[in-house]
Amino acid sequence: MRTALAVRGLEKRYGSVQALKGVDLDVGEGELFGLLGPNGAGKSTLVKIAVGLVRQTKGDAEVAGARAGSRAARGSLGYLAELFRFPGWYSADEVLELCNRVAVLDRGRLLATGTTTSLARDLGEERYALFTRDASHPALAAMVQRGVVGALNVRGDEDGWTRVDMEVIGGMERAAQIVATLVEQGVVVARFEKVPLPLADLIDRIVRRGAETQSNV
Repeated sequence: MRTALAVRGLEKRYGSVQALKGVDLDVGEGELFGLLGPNGAGKSTLVKIAVGLVRQTKGDAEVAGARAGSRAARGSLGYLAELFRFPGWYSADEVLELCNRVAVLDRGRLLATGTTTSLARDLGEERYALFTRDASHPALAAMVQRGVVGALNVRGDEDGWTRVDMEVIGGMERAAQIVATLVEQGVVVARFEKVPLPLADLIDRIVRRGAETQSNV
C-alpha cells in the first residue's frame, strides 16, 4: 500500500508554546483516518503542515511521496477548513464566481478547472428542455438520427405541455437554430430553455474523457 501521508519527528513551536513534539505517523492510500484529541493537542497544526499552510519547526512531512507544501503535494490533496470564511474584501459577484468554480481530479491528476458553465461548454455538450405538444413529431426523431441533438428524454407534462430534454452540441446559437428549424417543420414550441448539467454528471463525464485521453497516449 502506498503512503498518503508520512510524518517523521514532526515538531512545531509558536514562541514558547510547543504545539507538536516528535510526531511520527503513516496514513496509507485509501485509508480512512481520524485524528482525535482535546483542544490544543495540535490536530489542526498537523493538518495545516500537511497541506502546506504552516511550516514545521523540525521533522519531515510528505504527501503522496512529495514534500508537504510542494506543488506536487498540493496537487494530490483537497482541504476543507473547519470554519470556512470568504475574504471580507470580495464583492458579491466574486463570491458567486468562486463558489461556481470547480477543480476535477482523478487519482491525483488534475483534469479540469473552471466554472461549471465553462466546463460543460468545453465538453461540447449542453442540455436544453423543449416544451411542446408534439413530442412524437418526426422532425425530433430525425434530428436524433442525424446526430444534431443527443437522445431525447421525455419528462412528462407540465401545464399541458410535454417537456423533452435533449443534449445540443454547439452552444446557445446552435440551440436557437435547432428550435427555428423545428418550428419551420411544424413543431409547436411553447418554451425552450437551458438546463444546468448536474455537477455529478459533469464530473463523471470529465473523468471518463480524461481516462479515454490517457488510454490513447
